[in-house]
Amino acid sequence: MRSLLAIQVSPSSQNDGSVVDILRLLPYHVVADYEAEEDDRILDSDTTGQMLSRSQQWDHNIAAKVAEFTATFEKQALAFNIISRKRALGEFRSEERLMIEQALLQEERRAMFELRAEMESREKAGREAHEAKLRMAAMEQARA
Repeated sequence: MRSLLAIQVSPSSQNDGSVVDILRLLPYHVVADYEAEEDDRILDSDTTGQMLSRSQQWDHNIAAKVAEFTATFEKQALAFNIISRKRALGEFRSEERLMIEQALLQEERRAMFELRAEMESREKAGREAHEAKLRMAAMEQARA
């Protein structure tokens, strides 16, 4: 059988505060003692010969988990490769397409505002030049 050993740890005044706080929260430390002979007794009592030792069960469980993780990784790698190929061919997800369209729209708005400002400044310069010509013409008529 598995034997349990319980050790009570009493906080001493020599420990710093953090250790004392931890020891107050966890007053007992429980240690499980693994006995290799226990495995032998269990295996000897099995007359069918189909029971695995704990270390064999552990190895089997680890191998199963590794196979499961490998299968999951292969699925993720396949999905990544498919997405990468689609992106390389120019296919984007809808979120990416929306982000690109919004960026293009902002760029067009900025260009439109710059063009509008340029047109207004040219119109203003044209009006001022026309007004200056009219004043010059009026001054020449006034002289004559």
